[in-house]
This record gives sequence, C-alpha cells and structure tokens, in this order.
Amino acid sequence: MNIKLIFDDDLIRKYSSQGSNINFIIYLEHNNECYPDDKWYDFGDVVLGWWIMAFTRLLLGKEEETLLFMDGPYNISMKFDSENKYLILKPAKTSLTWRVSINNLYLELQRSCNKIKRKYLELNLSNERIESLNIGLKHLQSSYENYISKE
Repeated sequence: MNIKLIFDDDLIRKYSSQGSNINFIIYLEHNNECYPDDKWYDFGDVVLGWWIMAFTRLLLGKEEETLLFMDGPYNISMKFDSENKYLILKPAKTSLTWRVSINNLYLELQRSCNKIKRKYLELNLSNERIESLNIGLKHLQSSYENYISKE
C-alpha cells in the first residue's frame, strides 16, 4: 500500500499565506486501486496526523480504527489481525479489502510525513507546521518501537 501525495506549490503558498490548512492531493493506492480517487484534494497534513493517531491506537491495542478524510463520506476501516500480524483495511463505499503489513503502513506514514516536511521546508512555510509534523513523527516512531519491542 502507498500513500500518494501530489503538491501544487502555488496552491500551497496561497493556503499558507491565508493562514489556512494546506490543500493537496492525498490518497491511498493498493493493488492498482486508488481511494478515494487519484485526484483527491484534502487537508493533507491534518489527514495524515489523524491517520498516525489511528494507527498508533491500533498499536496500543485497540481492535478497530478508521482512517478519515476531511471532506466527503470517505473513510477506511482498519482492523488489526493479531493472529496473522497484518491490518485489514476496508475503504467505505467499495467492495475492496486490503491486507497490509503493520510495517508497510508504518513506513508509508513515516515517508509521507517526511515528504510533506521537505515540501514545507522547500517553500519556507512556518515552523509551526513543520513542528506539528515532527511531533507526529516522534509519536509514530515511539509507538511503533514500543509495539515491536513487545513482539
């Protein structure tokens, strides 16, 4: 599974200059299927933060979580299959079922967060936005390391 991010620098600058949340293309792709679709605009850093928190709650023992999008009726239910050590993801309003390793989702969340950080640094966006991403990364890493240590 991949988290896809596509940036429009001018749009990012516009939202940032207005003090608004930053809008860019963000979606999930697995086995050549895109969800919600390959042109989905959302508040990417906010959404990614929600996904990190949902994933870490699963690592801490919650049985089911939801990966939310800001707009529309789109979400992905996520269950932990502890017997087989993978996640079962079911995108809403589809017949799709994705099986994803815990490590895969961890690495994708980490990679995506770092990619957004690099873009924000490149565009000289506020340190507050970058620090928020750093906090999310630290939380993700510590939760994952704690989970792995119990294996």
